[in-house]
Amino acid sequence: MSDWEPYYIHHAQSKQVMNELDNNQRQKIQRQEQKQKLRNRINAQILDHPFTDYWDIFVLKHQHPINIALHIAGIFIFYSLLFCAWKFQNLWLLCFLPLTQLVGLIGHLLFERSYIDRQDAVFSFRASRCLGLMLWRVMLGKYGEDIEKRLEILQETSGSK
Repeated sequence: MSDWEPYYIHHAQSKQVMNELDNNQRQKIQRQEQKQKLRNRINAQILDHPFTDYWDIFVLKHQHPINIALHIAGIFIFYSLLFCAWKFQNLWLLCFLPLTQLVGLIGHLLFERSYIDRQDAVFSFRASRCLGLMLWRVMLGKYGEDIEKRLEILQETSGSK
């Protein structure tokens, strides 16, 4: 029996370690979910919402016409700088690319106070994808419908609580 005792003790200890790892992993996942929830908040009043796709959240953060126009202007300035840097063989123009982010941030500061995640403000693929999609939807004349649809969903879910 004494030969098996260390095995049982070791086995019990390893199970305890596994349970602790599971708890640590669960806590890590919960922290990540909480961080994502905070990152995806719309504004100070709307912290909880049914949206999981960032496009839906992005649309609700970009409803004011002047804010939308400033974001689109920022997109055109960004690509104009890239083109001019290539056309005039002047790489120094690329130093001004980060300033194009300020155009959109001014829109949020002056016209639409929605929560802006620091990573999205500097650069993120999800924000860049949504900016391009917003430009496309505005050019198609469909962006207003996108806003109305998300507002309806938000109102339905907040009314049912």
